[in-house]
Amino acid sequence: MNFLLKKSAAYFVLTVFCFAACHDNAALKHTLIEKMVQEKIDHHVANKKATCFKEAMDEALVISDSVMIQLALSKVDTSGKINRPAKPPRPEIDLPVDTTPIRPLFEDTIVRREDTNLVLDKPSLIQIDTAEKG
Repeated sequence: MNFLLKKSAAYFVLTVFCFAACHDNAALKHTLIEKMVQEKIDHHVANKKATCFKEAMDEALVISDSVMIQLALSKVDTSGKINRPAKPPRPEIDLPVDTTPIRPLFEDTIVRREDTNLVLDKPSLIQIDTAEKG
C-alpha cells in the first residue's frame, strides 16, 4: 500500500506540474501573441504615416510649383531690394544771351601787338598749288 501511495503522490505531483506548465505556456503564448499584434500595429501605423507623409509632400510640391509659376508669370519683384525711383529729367534752362563784346578786365596791363606780316606772308594752299602748275 505504501507503494500505491508513493505512486499516486508522484502522479499528483506530475499532474500539478503539467497543469502549471500548461498554464505558463498559455500565458507565454498570450504575451507572445500580444507582442506580435503590437508589432503588426506599429508596422501598419508606420506604413500609414509614411504613405500620408508622401501624399502630403506630393500635394505640397504641386502647390509650391504652382505658386512659383504664378509668381514668375506675374513679374513681381521678389528680390527684396528697395526700388529706387528713376532720376527726373534735367530741366531745360534758358540761358540769357550776352551780346556785350569781350574786353580785357584790366586794359592797362595788356600790351597789344599787331603783326600783320604773318597773315599776309603766309601763302594759302590754293596759291601753292597754282604756283606749282604755272
